[in-house]
Amino acid sequence: MYKENKQKRHNTVTKLLGSNFCAAPWTSFWESPQGNVTFCCMSRESLGNTNDSPMEEILDSPQARTVRASLLRNEMPQYCSNCFKNKDNVIDNNAKGWNQIFHAVANTESDGKLNGNYIEWADLNFSNKCNFACLGCTPELSDTIKRKYMPAYASLTEKTSEGHAKNWEHLPDDTVFANNSSTIDYIVNNAFSMSRIHLNGGEPWMQEGFYQLLDKLIVGGQHKSITLWTHTNGSISTWNRRNFIDEYLSIWHDAQVSMSCDGVGARGEYIRFGYTDRKWRKTYDKIQFLNKTRDNPINVTVQFSVNTFNILTLSSHIKEISEYIDTNSTVSIELWRDDYIRSIAGAARISEQFRIRALAELEKVEKITNHTRRFALRPSIRDVLEDPHRNNASAHDSGTPVTERCRYFLDAINKLDAMRSTDFASTFPELDFLIQEIKQIVAQTDQTHSHTS
Repeated sequence: MYKENKQKRHNTVTKLLGSNFCAAPWTSFWESPQGNVTFCCMSRESLGNTNDSPMEEILDSPQARTVRASLLRNEMPQYCSNCFKNKDNVIDNNAKGWNQIFHAVANTESDGKLNGNYIEWADLNFSNKCNFACLGCTPELSDTIKRKYMPAYASLTEKTSEGHAKNWEHLPDDTVFANNSSTIDYIVNNAFSMSRIHLNGGEPWMQEGFYQLLDKLIVGGQHKSITLWTHTNGSISTWNRRNFIDEYLSIWHDAQVSMSCDGVGARGEYIRFGYTDRKWRKTYDKIQFLNKTRDNPINVTVQFSVNTFNILTLSSHIKEISEYIDTNSTVSIELWRDDYIRSIAGAARISEQFRIRALAELEKVEKITNHTRRFALRPSIRDVLEDPHRNNASAHDSGTPVTERCRYFLDAINKLDAMRSTDFASTFPELDFLIQEIKQIVAQTDQTHSHTS
């Protein structure tokens, strides 16, 4: 039902305000761990930084006005190009901004200047504090990666150590960024228009700024009116003697929790380094125990990201998760969107055998998830496997030659195993054929070079 309502809201918005219209520049903002602000998570073109300017100025900057003015003319701003490649994002933004958007547009001048505040939705990343080092993550979102595993993650993303360091040279030297106070004040002062906040990470339940924000909203009574949506890796519930579940979720009127899990057992521990089944289930059980005391249960979603490391055993992971979680919880099966070999798009471009085996495994999962609301299996997974070379199969094409991509991937595995005391071969025996294909590509290239030199 929510999906149908979301589509209806989007259709109404675009019918009245233009086919290219998106509500985000009026009704939402996203903040990175180092304080850069955009209108939504799909753009990384910063409007300003909260360490340098107040949020009010950032959201009414010349660039912000230009984007709004362009959308009012039913144009597609370059700023929004990433989002408009995936219309689902625009639909989502228009649905979330439903309560304020028509009033907001009525109070917008032709140059994009917005008179008043109409923010409904804040997507917050207050620091990169995280106790995990997940294979799909970056140092911007994990201080554990930044402190311990940069060489391995350089190879995993097809870069030299120097190139990887340069890619993240904009990050501060300290591993945990402090940019909270200005955003906290802005949200508290404008809480009357807010309908939802999203606590993202790093690991949100380890971030001091989020506790400060929630404390102030509780004092103001906004825990009764603002929906709280939080992600968590499921490894902890207590931080600095404060229990997120008992002290915050327990009193929040409307709360949603997305618990990340990209695999169970040894495979899950390898992919999301820091994960254990026991800790994850302990956190899940605490939330469900709390739900027994609530008239308005906390909506718990398991967010499962499909990648090269779990796609060939996906059905067993999904079966085990579904057998454990409560029938009221849902499992959202999504996709890592990049072009490196760690993603199914990148691996399927390298190996046709991988692509065929992955499709066969996906068919098993489709049978498990068919005709039940407990699962949301994204069609993009099948789209990528059916045509991994299509333009939107991944977020980008790295442009790295095939042989070099293979070298980087092998180097990444070796570095990860050496630095973390893990063993890729015994953890993922089903991927041995892929590793052999990758090694053969490298060997053939080396042999050709030796003959020509």
